[in-house]
Amino acid sequence: VDQMTDLVESLLEFSRARDHLRPIYGKMKDTVERAVQTVRAHPEYGRVNIAVTCEGRGEAWFDPKKMERVFLNLLLNACQAAPPNEGRVEVHIRDQHEGMEIEVEDNGRGIPDAIRGTLFQPFVSCGKENGTGLGLTVVQKIVQDHGGDVSVEETAPGHTVFRLSLPQNGLALEVGAA
Repeated sequence: VDQMTDLVESLLEFSRARDHLRPIYGKMKDTVERAVQTVRAHPEYGRVNIAVTCEGRGEAWFDPKKMERVFLNLLLNACQAAPPNEGRVEVHIRDQHEGMEIEVEDNGRGIPDAIRGTLFQPFVSCGKENGTGLGLTVVQKIVQDHGGDVSVEETAPGHTVFRLSLPQNGLALEVGAA
């Protein structure tokens, strides 16, 4: 994605209220796979091995377009961090009691301690030439708009895991109001 387009889309995401969500009941894996296809279209990430697994049905109320943006941002970050020839990114979707958990794991260089505490704040970027520092802030906003949470579960050299938790019916009541 062109840097200016990405910046504009990110800023627009912040300006949108939560009521711009268009939730449907669907399979999260389908949305993740669409984001994976977009990332694979980038020539520089063609050698990164991306695997998606799903335990359980992996269904919930969510806005597929917004969640695709979440996974696109997380996958692009993971691919940029992963080593060029042995890059590996794994997405695990699991049903949990009253919701689902999604992990995006890479074998990249890890996140420096200096920025771990501010990772989701606007304009924080790590080692990216053209990064806007808004990708993870957008991820957090969209996930929170869905009634969920996102965190860096663990990070070390060669291993970073972003964990998302989403309620299964977090947006079900809002559909009737739309």
